[in-house]
Order: sequence, then C-alpha cells, then structure tokens
Amino acid sequence: VFPVTEIEKVISSLNTYHADLQKAQFDLDEKNKELWVLAHHDTLTGMLNRRAFEVEWNNSKQLLSRRRVGVGLILFDVNQFKAINDSYGHQVGDEVLRAISGCIQSVLRNSEKLYRIGGDEFAAIIIGSTTEDEMLLSQRCSDAVEQYDFTSMGIKEIVRISCGISHCRA
Repeated sequence: VFPVTEIEKVISSLNTYHADLQKAQFDLDEKNKELWVLAHHDTLTGMLNRRAFEVEWNNSKQLLSRRRVGVGLILFDVNQFKAINDSYGHQVGDEVLRAISGCIQSVLRNSEKLYRIGGDEFAAIIIGSTTEDEMLLSQRCSDAVEQYDFTSMGIKEIVRISCGISHCRA
C-alpha cells in the first residue's frame, strides 16, 4: 500500500510540474510576441519600423530570386516637416506624422505595409507591380494626405508629401 501512495504523489507532483511548465512556456511565448512588436514597430505612429523594413526587404530579395515579378520601393517624405515642427511644436508634428502614416496606410493594400524609416520618412515595398501601378499608388497616397483636414491641428498650410519610386523586375 505504501509504495502505491508514494507513486500517486509523484505522479501528482509531475502533473503539477508539467502544468506549471506549460503555463511558463505560454507566458514566455506571449512576452516574446510583445517584444517582437516593440522591436519592429514605431512607437509614435504604430507603423512598422526600419528594423522590420530591413527584414522584409531581405525576405523580398529571397522571394524575388525564385519568382520573376516586379518589385517597387516607394519612399514618402513629408514636405517642409521641419518648418511644421518648428512652427507648431513637436506635439503637433507628432500628430501630423500619425495622420500622414494613417492616410498612406489606408491607401495601401492589406498585403502592403508601411514602414517608418526615420523622422518624417516612410517606405512601402510593392511586390508584383509595374511602374505605372506604383505611380498611381503614389499619387493616391499623396491625394489622401492633401485631402486630410490638418486644420483641426491648427495647421493653416497645406501639408504635402513627396514620393520617390524605384522599380525593378526580378
């Protein structure tokens, strides 16, 4: 009788240990996901950051080495952003960056991501496109920014972006 009771205690203890280990593994996975988000997203705009851009760019190069499709890189820059920041303050400048990134992201397809490269510069990698597609997309992004009501932030000037496009066929 004694050895059976002892075995049941060991089994119970092992089951508890296993459950605790699974909980710890789940918690660790959740923390790793949080850390990935923090490491790959811009805290101001919520867009992906330069690190995420570099990872995606390298992944795109690998994909394109196997498939013959067009790829475009569109760079977005906020015109006269320093003047906006200097005239209206950094808090308004931050609001402008959030609004602009939202405008651009709303125009991109779900499969296309916007990256904040730094300061007032953003980028998008467009796969499976033509130069004409990229030019139209850039114009739609520019139009979306121009149509945004920045007067609610106290800005009297028209806010615009410049777009640079680079295209290649893999």
